[in-house]
Amino acid sequence: MTGRRYRVAWALFTVIAVLSVALAQSAQAAVSVSRAEVSGDRLKIEGSAVASRPITVDGVQMTTSSSSGGFKIDRSGYTRPADCTVDVNDGSPVPTNVRLSGCTVVTPPPPPPPTTSATLDSVSVSPASVQGGATASGTVTLTAPASSGGALVALSSSNTAAVTVPATMTVPAGVNSYVTFVSTSPVTSTATSLISATYNGVTRTTTLTVTPPPPPTPTSLDSIVLGPSTVQTGTTQTSPPCTSQPRRRPEARS
Repeated sequence: MTGRRYRVAWALFTVIAVLSVALAQSAQAAVSVSRAEVSGDRLKIEGSAVASRPITVDGVQMTTSSSSGGFKIDRSGYTRPADCTVDVNDGSPVPTNVRLSGCTVVTPPPPPPPTTSATLDSVSVSPASVQGGATASGTVTLTAPASSGGALVALSSSNTAAVTVPATMTVPAGVNSYVTFVSTSPVTSTATSLISATYNGVTRTTTLTVTPPPPPTPTSLDSIVLGPSTVQTGTTQTSPPCTSQPRRRPEARS
């Protein structure tokens, strides 16, 4: 009984070993490549595989193996892969990966750094109110530093009779704000102007007030001096010219 169990166990072991070898062999690539090269757009691959099987290169059928298993590929119009390797297969579970001679791996250039598209954040003037004829400072601010070549900002004034601005100003590359001059003209009454700045489809505004000069200080008559203080009846006395001076406050008595 013991001998019988031994023989059964040995038979099972043998079957398992044979199956393991068969499975291992089936998991291996069946294609053997002896030549793989590319020249310009021409691909050449030679080797052996399972007889009468379609031979694919990177999943594209290019020929069929002969009855003896040999195959030869010679095709024009081929675009070489970036890594210069191809998978050659005859339908086996595992393809054969080969490197193509005559092919140079091309390393793609690094992606450009992300660009931040700046837009207009604000426009302001300082001071916000000036006397006509004076100059104010106008500041344009972007949401991010201007890109190469700078940022061309359009400017306008709603009241050019009182306030004038340059038609455009350029924010230099690498900075996000810049100052320009705002000119004003003399006015007889207070005037305002809406200053607009436009860049990259965004418009921002601010207001500048222009005032007239202050009125002159008023003067009043202080006194008239006659001389002499006594004249004979029937005579005429002309008073000397007098000058008007601002009235002084009386001094406090102690």
